[in-house]
Amino acid sequence: MSSKKAKIALVTSVLAVGGFIYFIHYDQKDARKKMRQGVLMDIQRQKYKESLKTDNNNNNNNNNNNSVGNNVVSNNTEKGN
Repeated sequence: MSSKKAKIALVTSVLAVGGFIYFIHYDQKDARKKMRQGVLMDIQRQKYKESLKTDNNNNNNNNNNNSVGNNVVSNNTEKGN
């Protein structure tokens, strides 16, 4: 009878260890996937911030160009009077 109990204990422990190993590998895969998604989101966030920065620079340049152009026009009209 003791050999039957030993076989049951061996099978149980092998199945338990196999289950733990499977779970750990699955969990690591999931963690890597989530970390990769975080990296992709960071890259997307950086691109968005960079586009906002370039949009603001373009708007500032347009405003500066308009104000310079307005000054030139107003100076020319003053000379004509």
